Amino acid sequence: METKFIRVTYNNVHAKNAETEEHKAIIEEQSERGFKYVGYFPVKMGPSGKILVVDLIFQR
Repeated sequence: METKFIRVTYNNVHAKNAETEEHKAIIEEQSERGFKYVGYFPVKMGPSGKILVVDLIFQR
C-alpha cells in the first residue's frame, strides 16, 4: 500500500476563521491518480487552538 501526504495551509485571518478551498482540487486530482482520501492530520495550530496547517492523507 502506498501512502501520500499533501500539506494544506489555511488562509488565516486574525480574529476570524481560517479557510481554504484548496483541498477540493487536491482530493479530486489524487482520486484521478488512483488515490483514496483517508483523512487528515493537523500539523500546526494557533495559540487559540485554531488549525492552520494540515496534511491530507491518501492511499492506494
